[in-house]
Amino acid sequence: MERERAQLTPEIIGRFLYYIIRSSLNRHESSGIISNRDAPGFLSSMEIERVKLAKDIIRRFIHHIIRPSSNRNESRGEIISNSDASSGLLSAMEGERAKLAKDILRGFLHHIIRSSSNRNEIRRIISNGEAIVRRLGTTSSSSSSLRVTKRKKMISDGSDLLPIDLVIEIFIRLPVKTLARFLCLSKIWKSTIRSRYFKKLYIAESSSSSNRHRPRSLIFSLRRDGHECFYFSSLQTKNPSGEATYHLSHPTNKFTINSSSIHGFICYGTASKARLYNTIKRRSIALPMVDSKKKLLHQFLGYDPIDGVYKLLCMTTGKKAVAKEIQVLTLGKETSWRKIETCAFVHSPHFPQICIDGVLYYGAYYWEGRKERGVVSFDVRSESFHLVKAPKGIGMKFTKMTRFNGKLALMYTGHRRIELWVLVDAAKHEWCNESFPMPRITGCRGSFEAFCAIDETGEFVLAPREFTETPFCVVYYHPMRGSVRKVDFQGITEQVPPPSWGLCTRNWRTMSIFPNQVENLLFL
Repeated sequence: MERERAQLTPEIIGRFLYYIIRSSLNRHESSGIISNRDAPGFLSSMEIERVKLAKDIIRRFIHHIIRPSSNRNESRGEIISNSDASSGLLSAMEGERAKLAKDILRGFLHHIIRSSSNRNEIRRIISNGEAIVRRLGTTSSSSSSLRVTKRKKMISDGSDLLPIDLVIEIFIRLPVKTLARFLCLSKIWKSTIRSRYFKKLYIAESSSSSNRHRPRSLIFSLRRDGHECFYFSSLQTKNPSGEATYHLSHPTNKFTINSSSIHGFICYGTASKARLYNTIKRRSIALPMVDSKKKLLHQFLGYDPIDGVYKLLCMTTGKKAVAKEIQVLTLGKETSWRKIETCAFVHSPHFPQICIDGVLYYGAYYWEGRKERGVVSFDVRSESFHLVKAPKGIGMKFTKMTRFNGKLALMYTGHRRIELWVLVDAAKHEWCNESFPMPRITGCRGSFEAFCAIDETGEFVLAPREFTETPFCVVYYHPMRGSVRKVDFQGITEQVPPPSWGLCTRNWRTMSIFPNQVENLLFL
């Protein structure tokens, strides 16, 4: 860990210096955060002093934030270096430090949290930063020995410098790769990043519709009939072309698992060799074997936003494909499956599936004198089931589930129209039907189908049912505006092994598309 700490510290100092120095380049932008009492002339007149003192200030900032190694002499030599070698220099700079730190910290916070649209939240964070600066400034009137005593005290407890809520406000706006590096720098940071509270807060911030700065991805699967299923991802972009990233492939048959994707997770495999793949970290972990003698099973992945946990729901099926043994696995917490109470109503689980606001929905067949089609809802937190009857008529033919205006919607594409049935009241089995005409799509061959909707933009994502030519493309269609934009994805044929491509392209089908996939911290 010490070698990793030594390698990362110069990089972090460099990034902090970059944010600090850059804050003075855009005066108009800085004036929105810095109050009127900080005269603009102060910024210009102190540019030289800012650059001169920034390195020393950030060194002390890093020195107090990051819990140093057990070898204090080594850590002081690597992190603080020449600044602490001269106590006279520190003493002379205390006055200027207190004068400049307020403005520097404001500039730093401005660039870290500038994605936030809540001005009151920004002011609250900045006020916390000013309290830190005031504590730093009080050392100017202390003697040299008192400074050394306080410094040792703050070294022993690095959390005294920055309040934990301020650290969390900064961390939830950083990418996962940066947070992974921070695990090596401080025990306090490590425990904070790996806490369930922070993980839940991070997902909520990433999934927020107001957060337009966190990248989101499309995950789509293509299947060659009777052979393999291939998973790809690409950023949701407004550009006419995008780069597809290949993740995995696995054989498909009636014994394999194909769950929907949540926050970049994909569950696949068989009952004896089920795995969970993380598209962000691009690696998979083996799941515990299901305690059942039956090979035919269904697994559904759900997320509880209240407790911040992921759960896998597994059901084995018996005669007439009726759900028998029902088991649940809490990811990251439990190491074995646990059985729950059998569902109160008889049903046969089926696809499609989707998880919305802590409720997992999946298609099912049930019996009321005769076989009917419906939707089963599973509350991920309470682990309870509820049956919702599907709308009559053409609503029984739904092939996709999506989120529409924050609610569950069943989707069917046919007769040149997109049919939606939005769930109004689950207890009363009440649905609202909406119908939209299919757009004219030029430059693409084949029949297109609506696979999902993007709730934040009001767009439908369309793709060809059969993949007969390259590059693979998706179409974003906004029915209210009548706008259509096509995105071609490069790199699919180049990444799939040649034996799986070539002459078999006419057997390729688009299986599923999952929008708004965000970064996750599970297993970090």
